[in-house]
Amino acid sequence: MPGETVFDPFAGIGTVPYCAVKLGRRGVGVELSAGYWADAVGYCEAEARKANVPTLFDLTEAEGSVA
Repeated sequence: MPGETVFDPFAGIGTVPYCAVKLGRRGVGVELSAGYWADAVGYCEAEARKANVPTLFDLTEAEGSVA
């Protein structure tokens, strides 16, 4: 369900947390490799930023509801 937390104890490059964020969930992962962890954080942060950017359809709906 959106908003729930998905946990991956062996996150690697963060595929599971990344997909969780992409689907509107919270992604939590544990990784021993500092390099993999840094990559996973970057991927998840980029997806979270993308999720917060309005689309053209969001802007059109907002204009329609104001009028």
